[in-house]
Amino acid sequence: MILTNWPMKFRGTIKGISPEQAKQIFKFDLPPTAKGITFINRKGTTYMVAYIPEHYKNTPRGNPKGNENFRIISKISHSHLRDLIRPIWDKPAQKQNFYSGSHLFSSVNLKRIKTGIHNLLISTGDLEPPKITYSKLKKDAFLFSIDNPQMELGTAILNPQTMSLEHSKPHTYKSDIISLNIETPQTIVFLYYKREDKYSISVSRRMEDYNGNI
Repeated sequence: MILTNWPMKFRGTIKGISPEQAKQIFKFDLPPTAKGITFINRKGTTYMVAYIPEHYKNTPRGNPKGNENFRIISKISHSHLRDLIRPIWDKPAQKQNFYSGSHLFSSVNLKRIKTGIHNLLISTGDLEPPKITYSKLKKDAFLFSIDNPQMELGTAILNPQTMSLEHSKPHTYKSDIISLNIETPQTIVFLYYKREDKYSISVSRRMEDYNGNI
């Protein structure tokens, strides 16, 4: 996030600042796992990023659940910089004055996955998200149709046991019924639309909650 309208230019890290203080003083949403704010100067512009030292995340004083969530988000972000973060998240990050698409992705999703990893957003944007019009679960496959089959559809499959995300870039499908391979009943499927350089937010479906209804 860019620091604006401040009489001094900062460089370095303020440790021990709370999320409440960061919000009040700098209008910065500090993740609960952060231990401060780092200020970075680039071409005369000061950016703020969360300070989360690697050595601190593994200490008993940390929040184990918050640390695990941070590791999950970091793993997905670093593994999909080229196919998810940069093409989808970088532009919104610039508009919202975030330092990078990775930081926006982390800021959004650290809050969302507190109530479940299925609430993860792998995509963001202004297009209307996909709606599933037909679905059927087989032993090793999820069959479904979408409301706008002419749109480019991006898909991702998350294995909650390993937290590995398999992403397929958006494209149009020749068949009205799309099939995705499912490795485990706990699999989570994410879908999003793309049109030219615009994207929708992603929607998810947990296979373990599937009861045969749309």
